[in-house]
Amino acid sequence: MLASLQAQAGNAISVDDLVRAGELWLFDQKIQLPSDRAIRDVAREAFSAAEISALEVVRQHLPPARLDHVLKEVFSKRRGRNSTTVVEWLKVPSGKHSPSNLADVVGKIEFLKSLGVDKWTLNGIPLLRMRSFGQHVVDRPPAQTQRLARGTLHLEIVCFLRMMLMELADVALFMSGRRILNLVNTASATVSRR
Repeated sequence: MLASLQAQAGNAISVDDLVRAGELWLFDQKIQLPSDRAIRDVAREAFSAAEISALEVVRQHLPPARLDHVLKEVFSKRRGRNSTTVVEWLKVPSGKHSPSNLADVVGKIEFLKSLGVDKWTLNGIPLLRMRSFGQHVVDRPPAQTQRLARGTLHLEIVCFLRMMLMELADVALFMSGRRILNLVNTASATVSRR
């Protein structure tokens, strides 16, 4: 059962997902289900092994000095009247497709590219798992994120930044498309009036 759960652990979002997968595997093998705790212990072990391998992928592609620089930049205060941290700024959802919101999204993308997020090759971490690690940063306040263990902090911040870059690129494309559509409609209406 451990080998089966380790194979599925890369795409599992939580230990509970692996527990359900373990129960299904045992049922398919016609093996009597042991206690929930026994299955949960095996699932935790598989989940932990997947987390360790994801952290190894991060450390393989980003040296510790680079990771420390990224953490310093991400948790620093932004300039301006709203002295929020960069993490809080990145977490703020974009509004509608106005020029100012599009400029804000492009600014976030430029910041992430200045950190080199677009060059990180994290192919060893499945996309679902990367999204899950990044979502942990979104769900908790920055002060709590900073207090995480060093390895967990590195893994979650790297996944968060990578996921933000992907999402912001999609948002920028969508907003640009909407802006172009508005310009075409306005130009068409002006030509029709004339």
